[in-house]
Amino acid sequence: MNTKKKDVKKALTKEPLKKDGRGNPKYQPWMDNVAKALAKEGRKDSYIYKVLGICEASGIKYKKEHPSFRKAMEDGFAEPIKIVENNLFKLASGYSVKGREKLFVVSDGGQLGSHVERVDVVEHYEPNLRAIEYFLNNKKPRKTNPLDGYGEMLEITGKMEYKVIPDEILEDKE
Repeated sequence: MNTKKKDVKKALTKEPLKKDGRGNPKYQPWMDNVAKALAKEGRKDSYIYKVLGICEASGIKYKKEHPSFRKAMEDGFAEPIKIVENNLFKLASGYSVKGREKLFVVSDGGQLGSHVERVDVVEHYEPNLRAIEYFLNNKKPRKTNPLDGYGEMLEITGKMEYKVIPDEILEDKE
């Protein structure tokens, strides 16, 4: 069991959930730490609420009424999102991996035989087209551009085709 899970279980067993007059659990400050730890693991809101022993409606209510709870969850979610964004950028821009070792059999010539050499290889991975498309669609700021809608790629029966840009739009742009 990893330490995060131990901390979460310890926090949950520390204090029993206090109930309000209607039987719903009351917000308690320790819930912030548990929510943040689970959010850092990339858990969904519904799972976090389940671990805290509250229903989804109570979780949403806590976010609205207790800024520390909302901030803890936002801060927790920020870290995995940053990691995914960095990896997506890496895929979209291409990257190299150093330190991979490959073995090559090298001939010593004629009847002298051969020997094995270890060579450090740098492998380069080309930019991934799907990652580029996703990155640009989701991260590029939207502008009002007369060319919008004409540069999009259409996938028709497995072929990539482009829309034709009318001449009058190009002339207006120049």
